[in-house]
Amino acid sequence: MKRLFILACFSFCILTQLTAQDSSHTSQWRFSAGINLLTVPTYNIVGTDTGFNNSFSLGPTLSLGSSSGFAISYSPRFVMGGANKGLYMHAVSVGFSRYDLPVFDYAITYGHYFFTGNKSVPYSPMSNEIYGDLTYKKTWLRPYIAAGIGFGKDTSARPASSVSDIGLTAGFSHSFDWESGDVGFSMIPSVGLNAGTNDYFSFLNITKYIGHNSKSVSYVKKGSGGTARSGGRRGGGGTSTGGGTTTSTTAAAQGFGITNVQLNLESSVDINNLSIRPTVSLFIPVGNAATGNSTTAFWQLVFEYKF
Repeated sequence: MKRLFILACFSFCILTQLTAQDSSHTSQWRFSAGINLLTVPTYNIVGTDTGFNNSFSLGPTLSLGSSSGFAISYSPRFVMGGANKGLYMHAVSVGFSRYDLPVFDYAITYGHYFFTGNKSVPYSPMSNEIYGDLTYKKTWLRPYIAAGIGFGKDTSARPASSVSDIGLTAGFSHSFDWESGDVGFSMIPSVGLNAGTNDYFSFLNITKYIGHNSKSVSYVKKGSGGTARSGGRRGGGGTSTGGGTTTSTTAAAQGFGITNVQLNLESSVDINNLSIRPTVSLFIPVGNAATGNSTTAFWQLVFEYKF
């Protein structure tokens, strides 16, 4: 089923690309380079207690995109904190997006994460992601929806098993845009409601609040009995083997449910071919996820230059 879904997504991207090329007869390709700055959790082990600290992450990015919306990118990710500083993953993505249409903005992307086994960063079995979003632009408040599925193999389980997580967000946004000469500025505040399974630690786009802040363990429901499989499944507390790749928890599978309200502010400054894009988000737990949890924050800063 997952293979069929991936094939359908790629078929959609290819058909859309061919249609765009047929309508214009030309497709201009551009190369871009940039860097992605954000934080990721790293293990903080004191005796038999395992916690997490926020550590700085650098992600230089190389991309090749066409004027019709097709793009492919590669980004190695380096963690600058924890016991083992350095490379922790290679991220590759391919997809199609259109943000210049009069009625809708949309994007669909397939990404794959090649983890290096860095022992500072928590283990995640989610090595694949299919992500899509859609925004309606004809009203002052623009409704949007985004969905993603992450999947992979949990090699820490015996025997190894296939695992997956899904996420969904829906809300409203508005775009404020200004231009002056060669400088353009935009600011997009939004509010959305997030839901998902969030059963495993991940770096998925749809659940960045799970993978990108030190309090992310609090977003997963705590089980009332039994012991979850070691590895990527999220839980509160537990003990570590000291290697950083296997953590025993007492969290049961969460199941799909509402997790939080997201307040988001995304900005962009464009100076000729240079783009600077800061993002700040607040995640306010709601429903069952709110029990004992607190509001957490996520930030990201992207620099990109198009040649």
